[in-house]
Amino acid sequence: MVRERPLVSRALGWVLGLLLPACVLGQSSTTPAPTSAAAGSGAAGQSTASKTTKPKPIPLDQKPYKIRAWLAPAPQAPIDARGMRLLIENWTRDIGRFVGPPWQVEVAEGEGPLLSAPLSSLQASAVAPLAQGFDKAWLIEIAPLTGSLGLKLSGREYDAATGLLGLVFTQNVRVVDDAPRALFNLVLGMFSPTAEIGNQAQGKVAIKVQGSSLLAANPVGRVVGPNSIFRAARVIYNPDGSVRQITAIPRTYLRVDSQKGDESICEIISRLRDPLTRMVRGKYKVVAVGVKPTSLMTRLRFITAPPENRPAAGFTVTARQAPNGPPRIVGTTDREGRVELEPRFINGLAMVRLLAAGVEPLDDFPIIPGEQVDERTVIIDPKSEATALESKVIAVRDQVVDQAATRARLLSLLEPRAKSESWDEVRMLLEQYSKLPKKPLFSDQLSTLRTDAETTQKTKKRPVLTSTALKLLAETEALTNRYIDDDEFASYADAYDRYAATAPPELAKKRTLEADNPETALAKAAISSAANAGQEELKAGLAEYLPPGAGFRLAIPTNTTPVTSTRDLTLPNGNKVTQTVYQIEDPQRGRFTLTYFEYEHPPTRDSSIAKALDNSRQMFLSEGRRTKIITERPITLGGTPGREIEVQFPAEQEGGPKNLSRNRAFLIGNRYYTLSVLGNEAQVRARLSELFLDSFRPVANIKPPEPKPVADGNTPAGIPKA
Repeated sequence: MVRERPLVSRALGWVLGLLLPACVLGQSSTTPAPTSAAAGSGAAGQSTASKTTKPKPIPLDQKPYKIRAWLAPAPQAPIDARGMRLLIENWTRDIGRFVGPPWQVEVAEGEGPLLSAPLSSLQASAVAPLAQGFDKAWLIEIAPLTGSLGLKLSGREYDAATGLLGLVFTQNVRVVDDAPRALFNLVLGMFSPTAEIGNQAQGKVAIKVQGSSLLAANPVGRVVGPNSIFRAARVIYNPDGSVRQITAIPRTYLRVDSQKGDESICEIISRLRDPLTRMVRGKYKVVAVGVKPTSLMTRLRFITAPPENRPAAGFTVTARQAPNGPPRIVGTTDREGRVELEPRFINGLAMVRLLAAGVEPLDDFPIIPGEQVDERTVIIDPKSEATALESKVIAVRDQVVDQAATRARLLSLLEPRAKSESWDEVRMLLEQYSKLPKKPLFSDQLSTLRTDAETTQKTKKRPVLTSTALKLLAETEALTNRYIDDDEFASYADAYDRYAATAPPELAKKRTLEADNPETALAKAAISSAANAGQEELKAGLAEYLPPGAGFRLAIPTNTTPVTSTRDLTLPNGNKVTQTVYQIEDPQRGRFTLTYFEYEHPPTRDSSIAKALDNSRQMFLSEGRRTKIITERPITLGGTPGREIEVQFPAEQEGGPKNLSRNRAFLIGNRYYTLSVLGNEAQVRARLSELFLDSFRPVANIKPPEPKPVADGNTPAGIPKA
């Protein structure tokens, strides 16, 4: 096949035909008029020349784009010289038909810059010298389409204003006759309008786009319209006016909202506080270049800041249409922190967000799908403390949701059985309820998480209670307050107790509130921590203490034996109970005490449980005069609420060291436990004392005394009062 040189396009011949006479006319009008020499003075002898009229500059918005195009067919391409001539003629005709005045396209002879390198590896420096005097340069390769007799069209655009060479765009043609239409679609896709940045205010900026006021022959060919996207760049000049550097403003895009006269009003979408700042040294100009999604994969890699450079593995990536589209998950980072997003995963400007634990945003930035070929590395702050907090809050929230569902199921079963007076089934359901975690457990967990987060944030000077974390805490607290309510169960329990008090003994079984055994959730929550602590307890000088039938497990100082005693105790409500005491006196390590007593009627309501735990404050203060509480906080033990109180005692001798006691109280089933360590500050703060307090676990069922009828309370409908 004989190849001919491509012809020069005559698409703009009519423009040149109009401009040339005007130029000639302008030249003749400015020619100096002939004058005769005058005798006499030198002033009279000077010739009089008419003033030269300078041409008025064309406004940017009325200036068309001068574009030089090179088409390079491969030798294997199924198109000959005649086919190329027809392709160019039909293509330029389509440009005039659909675009018109905004584009002035000249098809250059030969392959131009494509002779020096393939399209994919072409450098902007090879194009710039051949594109002088033009606004744009199009470089187009025509290759055979694999597996067919069609063509594969590939093209890149060079922008003279910024010196940037765009990405490779492609169009496949199954039938050669469709090549002009495909070539027009190719250049329409890779064409990037240029603009100058104007004034900005209230998050918006006015830009003047070249050729925007020229009326396109068809709406498809208009230069700019609503939702057009521009990438901002700063051009830095040398003192002599030459371009020194062109720098793209990172993470900054302009989205056209509307058009006002010769300007386009754009929304600034950026992660920078003032991306278009004018506080830049030297001579510069801010310009904008249009950008569009391509068919390339978007490759991202997220790593932490140096010197760690640790990959952000297993994080969720979401994307949404800018500025306020609904987000959707588009990928998850692999073990190297990489993620590949599908071509055009968003049709337009996308906001990509990286989430830790599925909720905490680590980064959020705008991006055009397929904007660059190379992998883009994004440096992030992992916010480890905030992520850990949110994971714990989510775990508590999931427990609350599960418990709410369980409670709703039990209530749905209790109501019909209470109305039908199936009291034995009511008792069984109430016993199931008694083993569920109560509201103070979740409230105390959330309170502890918040307190610990505040402490960590204050000491480490790092964000922990982020807006996301605070929102999660508030939502979980609201769920707890709304759905974990014990009042309805308490009314059923009161009604059953009345029935049990009046029914014949052979029909009524007494309701029991049992402490969980090692096979239940309460003990399971402690097994792992106890097992892990076992080795540390031995190293710290503690040995396991498991008194037969006592119902608890404890780690006590080695080579010691607790002294067991009982004493009568009067509760704040006036009831008298017998308190069992286990105590160890060790002059070197302090005094270690465990006590418990059993309620005849254990509290079941949240408020009653909280009041019982509050009473422990007076019990601990009563051990000495002029004592004061240093700290007090809620705690939990495998789902059971408790309190921890630290008390300071006066010095035994004036000027001597003050003693401390660290105390814990738990209400487990019908038993009320207290643990305490008493001694000087070094003894109480010692790791041995911490392990002693942490080692306590209930290990067997504790059966309460027979409950007495409850004299008051709400009775559900259909249940007879005693």
